[in-house]
Amino acid sequence: MSILRFFFVSFVVFGCLFFSNSYAQNTFTYEVDSLKESANQPLSLEEVKQMFAMGKGADSENGLLTLGIGTHAGWVRIRVNNPTEHIITQRLTTGVTWINYLDLYQIHDSGVVKKWSAGDAFARTKEILPSVGIVFNVSLPIGESEFYIRAQANDPIVMPIQFLSLDDVADHDLLAGILYGVMYGILLTLLGYNIILYHSLKQTRFAFYSVYIGSFIIMNTGYNGFLFSWMHPNNSQLQNYLTLNIMVVHSILGLLFTMKFLDVKRYRPKLFSFVLPYMGIGIFSIVISTLFQWHFFAAFFAFTYLAITTLVMVLLGVLHLNIVERANYFLLAVTASMIGLFITVATNAGVVPFTYFGYHAAEFGVLLEAIVLAFILSADLKMKENERLKAEYLAAFDPLTNLLNRRSFFALASQKINRFKAEGIPLSIVVMDIDHFKKVNDTYGHHVGDEALIHVATILKENTRKDDLIGRYGGEELVILLPKDDCKRASLFTERLRIVLQQTPLETGGMTVNLTASFGVVELKDKVSLDEMLKQADVLLYQAKKNGRNQVVSAIFPEGAVN
Repeated sequence: MSILRFFFVSFVVFGCLFFSNSYAQNTFTYEVDSLKESANQPLSLEEVKQMFAMGKGADSENGLLTLGIGTHAGWVRIRVNNPTEHIITQRLTTGVTWINYLDLYQIHDSGVVKKWSAGDAFARTKEILPSVGIVFNVSLPIGESEFYIRAQANDPIVMPIQFLSLDDVADHDLLAGILYGVMYGILLTLLGYNIILYHSLKQTRFAFYSVYIGSFIIMNTGYNGFLFSWMHPNNSQLQNYLTLNIMVVHSILGLLFTMKFLDVKRYRPKLFSFVLPYMGIGIFSIVISTLFQWHFFAAFFAFTYLAITTLVMVLLGVLHLNIVERANYFLLAVTASMIGLFITVATNAGVVPFTYFGYHAAEFGVLLEAIVLAFILSADLKMKENERLKAEYLAAFDPLTNLLNRRSFFALASQKINRFKAEGIPLSIVVMDIDHFKKVNDTYGHHVGDEALIHVATILKENTRKDDLIGRYGGEELVILLPKDDCKRASLFTERLRIVLQQTPLETGGMTVNLTASFGVVELKDKVSLDEMLKQADVLLYQAKKNGRNQVVSAIFPEGAVN
């Protein structure tokens, strides 16, 4: 679970960095208000100045503005008062990176001082900073001055107005870089982790989740301007539609992962039959709106489709709560993602007031979703690994006595024999049989016979060494491989076992069952196989039984000398 601890710590670091966004207090003051332009009535700068002078603008207390989706254009007025006796240089953030056209006017007593233009409808310029927005370096003259901003976009118009001193700019951009570095680090680590799991285990749910995470990373880089900066800085048409298409694809990939994780086709086949056409509608609609350049429809559809799809994922989680294991954790994960997504969509659409947390809520939601889903998939992996180990154990050990079964004993013993023979180290094998075991079963019942086998196996495990191998050869016959013991040492060792067994009766159900065993001991010599050793040990075992049982008979094989 170390990777989960990494995700959790990284998420906490991401949150702490996000909420530590504080800078030096400005030595000047400014007020922000805004108004929307009618689609049929583009306004000139002079007309806008008159409208603001008539009080038609809406005040903004914190300067964080969202003019919503479908707005033809929006105007912002910033009234600045510089009470100092010198000009102040600041970086002014005017809007997010996806605004198509943005004009900035600076007005002083003498009229228009300067005009700047930027936006993603042009080739990428230095004014567009990924993860920050559209920025301009401005000089604030002594006394009062005004800025007017006209923003036009086919997507939601989001304008987080912010002044930063040149000293604070470096800290701000460094913090933004760290924030996204941590977030992408978490997501890329999780993506790689699931790809490795898929290649190792061949379970398609890991592949679906990897693609789902990858699509979010690509979508987020488009959302924050990285994709435009890195991949297509000179292609504004691609910038207008690529992120919207990725949003729909990301929605569909999330739905595919949900259906695979919850096994919707198996448990809810009727719902499964509706989901596939729903995904087809998503692809068809966004492709058609892109081909015909219906940008308003494409933007509205992409945001709506993403929100509805996330809601569908939550509903599918609810419907499978009592059917699919860990569906409750899945529901928690996608609910966190849904809440974050809805807050971000509502913020961008202007439904709720703009806040930095609201703008980035989808990223927080996805990070929390990623951590929870990583826990689910890791728990699922651990369960399957335990099942595999259990299956291997059952295949290798006798379920009654917990000793090696015949097949596993032969495999491990053969390895040890080959190694010790090559090194010239002595090695012996013991075959033992519980005396009168049939009588124990007939007198006390088979359940006591089973207890007798367990009792004997326990005594052997407690009185043998770490390197010794013990196996159940068949029925009441057990076998022990003794590395590093010649015939004499093996015989003495086995005699001690015989005495311990004789002096340790089985206590069960108020009864005392005395148990003894007969033993055949063989030391390996020359190039003798394990089968040959066991056959010779069997011969010595039956010789011990013939001699009256409860004794040890040993020999060096193949010489055949009996001690």
